[in-house]
Amino acid sequence: MKKFRFILVLAMAVVISGGVVSTSSVVNAATDINFGSRTVTAGCARRWFPKGQTGYTLTNGQNQTISVTVSTKGNNIGIGFMKYSTKTNYSYYSGVLSGTSVTKTKALSGATASYQPYVANYNDTVQLKINSGYAKMQ
Repeated sequence: MKKFRFILVLAMAVVISGGVVSTSSVVNAATDINFGSRTVTAGCARRWFPKGQTGYTLTNGQNQTISVTVSTKGNNIGIGFMKYSTKTNYSYYSGVLSGTSVTKTKALSGATASYQPYVANYNDTVQLKINSGYAKMQ
């Protein structure tokens, strides 16, 4: 009987731990977020995050990549990750593009938390047309 109880408890532990693992959020797991083709109004930012969640869990010191391609060069943009709880932007690039694309990879310098990749349009009146873009959590 003791052996049966031990096996039953062990089986329940495996089932419970498996359930916890499958529902946890992404933590630096080589996750690609495809921005697709989008527009961003002048003076605004667009953020991407999983439906029904506050963002992707990123770890301080881990490398993250963010890339965006736009229709025309000369757009004044910002890209990076926004910490959801404080709405703090961790900028990976900010400025006027000399070409039509920018890709930046660096270690996240913020605390481990939920983050949302963002593309900001710093143009005064011009709507930003994103042809493609992605963020990669590694």
